[in-house]
Amino acid sequence: TSAVPPPVVTPACCVVPASTGIVIEFQDTVNSQANKIGDKFRFKLQKPLIIDGEELIPAGAEGSGDVIHAAKSRFGGKPGELLMAVRYITHDGQQIPVRGLRFDYTQGQDQGNLAAAVNIAIGPLGMFITGGEVNVPAGTLATAKITKEMVLPPLKAPAAVPQIVQQESKQ
Repeated sequence: TSAVPPPVVTPACCVVPASTGIVIEFQDTVNSQANKIGDKFRFKLQKPLIIDGEELIPAGAEGSGDVIHAAKSRFGGKPGELLMAVRYITHDGQQIPVRGLRFDYTQGQDQGNLAAAVNIAIGPLGMFITGGEVNVPAGTLATAKITKEMVLPPLKAPAAVPQIVQQESKQ
């Protein structure tokens, strides 16, 4: 008969449930005029991830995302467009998947009504009025979510460095 290994017991403090919210801070400026599909951007964890009083991921852990759609503002007052996705946070040599980027930023200003009014008043010059660009400056805070349930060890305080006591030798 073969022995069945005992089940692995995971401490409750170290399970990060799927959809756990995190606060992130953009490290790069991303905007609808300068960026294009596939461009990468950096962010960092703005607040540590704490579960049951245990810090599992420190503030400052770096992450990466990418631009999935970008369009400059266009004639006729059409605003710029920008869609981004956060992908992962790097911690302790592993990539922790994240998703669900949410933040309140100033959308590209839709100038369509102004362009239409100018067209009616003075003709086709209104087609040269452009909408605003979408701009997400470095330092912008946002929220995201851990994609899947994970087990992470708690961060530990650095061990005290033992002090070496030298004894004077008697000769």
